Amino acid sequence: MKMVNKIKRKTAKKGNTEKKAFITATVASMIDLFNMDNIGILKELGYKVDIAANFKQGNVTDLERLRDFKLKMQEQGVEVYHVPIPRDIFCARDILKSYRILKKLCDRERYSIVHTQTPIGGVVTRFACRNIRKSGTRVIYVAHGFHFFKGAPIKNWLLIYPIEWLSSFITDVLVTINREDYAFAKRHMKAKKLVYLPGAGIDVKKYENAVYNVKLREDLGIAKDAFVLIHVAEFSLNKNQKTVIQAIERLKNTNIVYVMCGIGEEKENLEEYVRSHKLQETVKFTGYREDIPELLKSADAFIFASYREGLSVALMEAMAAGMPVICSCIRGNIDLIKSQGGILVNPYSVDEFAEAINRMYHMFTEQKELFCRMGEFNQKRVRKFGKNIVNDKMRDIYMER
Repeated sequence: MKMVNKIKRKTAKKGNTEKKAFITATVASMIDLFNMDNIGILKELGYKVDIAANFKQGNVTDLERLRDFKLKMQEQGVEVYHVPIPRDIFCARDILKSYRILKKLCDRERYSIVHTQTPIGGVVTRFACRNIRKSGTRVIYVAHGFHFFKGAPIKNWLLIYPIEWLSSFITDVLVTINREDYAFAKRHMKAKKLVYLPGAGIDVKKYENAVYNVKLREDLGIAKDAFVLIHVAEFSLNKNQKTVIQAIERLKNTNIVYVMCGIGEEKENLEEYVRSHKLQETVKFTGYREDIPELLKSADAFIFASYREGLSVALMEAMAAGMPVICSCIRGNIDLIKSQGGILVNPYSVDEFAEAINRMYHMFTEQKELFCRMGEFNQKRVRKFGKNIVNDKMRDIYMER
């Protein structure tokens, strides 16, 4: 892994027709979790692929997985660059430094395709590509959920929307992954082309074919007959885990257990809340896990309280595992969850989450057939968001000139 000023790769000789593609994101885990198939597609199409992101801060996977990801990329001949792109829009020094690094790299490598994503990484990359676009480079920006949306904080509209609007003028293909963003971009953004993509794509069969493992419950100290709600996400204010914890606390039903998988900046605060409120028996933390398909199959329902999503991969994976869902009634989630498969809830209301959990619990204990039908409905519905469909669309985007 390199910074640009340490690179010693030889400049391509005149007449060399090697096709090069560049994938960037704010953090490396974004590429690891959501772009491995894209890297494979580009390599199949004959491109030499480079990637760049922040490998040191802001990632939602653990250090061991990040090391494995870097090694895997290098073994596949993918050049890996660390760029200090921050997740905070007010970190001006790191943003400027990242711009200079990316511009130097893009001006030298003259990529044919640049695929970027995430708000800060996407903006910085597109501005770094202004020169090479004049020579025919196609810049593709995948918006995994605009940060300005119906109900978003006014500061997002005042600050982030103008930056995204300006960046759209230097975007060849703008890809949106939910219906609300697509409709908004069609009216307001200025990219040369707008495409709707049904999410990042998931391996539906991997989750359909996972099996229940009673040991996973035993390891967490959960009774076999308990009603288990599971949540897979980073621990952040946006993911809103505290609202669900407070709903569990309000219900005072020791047979309902809330399991949270992941890591993140809010994890310690939530653990302290659980300890101080003596909720350890009904709220469990697993940390970062690689066995998510088996964990989903070993739980009963999926709960998801985010304030903002694009089109949640974690939610689609739960659907593929055949789980009924309780989730926030927000953009993206409403593209996925219908009344036949779950309960949509106001993300700001502890009372509504408590009521939805109680309803789902009683369905589980008293209306098992209806409960199972909800999971079956979700499993069938999510197939249209499978990776094969998404990969075919991405291949078309890459091949189009």
